[in-house]
Amino acid sequence: MFHVSFGTSSVQVNLGDAGTRLCPTCRESTQHSYYLQYTFDHFYRSFGWVTSRTYACVCQHCKQGPFISRSDLPQPIASSEPIRWLHRYGAVFLGITGLGGALLLCWVLLTFVIK
Repeated sequence: MFHVSFGTSSVQVNLGDAGTRLCPTCRESTQHSYYLQYTFDHFYRSFGWVTSRTYACVCQHCKQGPFISRSDLPQPIASSEPIRWLHRYGAVFLGITGLGGALLLCWVLLTFVIK
């Protein structure tokens, strides 16, 4: 029997060092890092599309920190795209591949099988 696996997954990506900052939770100066957490819906955990993104500046000691906007990130980090290609465009890729396969099958049937 044919079984399709749909789902939703969440991924957290460390975007890089944010330097030493005063942490409101720890109440001391600690190392911070920029993080991106994104959620994507998918087929078979690969062919997906992103449904949400949140950025944060997180304390490396207590793992707490405020959410920030993408425009608040340093330029090299803000201009990069750390989300995996198949998580962003996998559903489009799957659709185009399926359409191409269907067209190829029709061409083979019309050219070689149906006379």
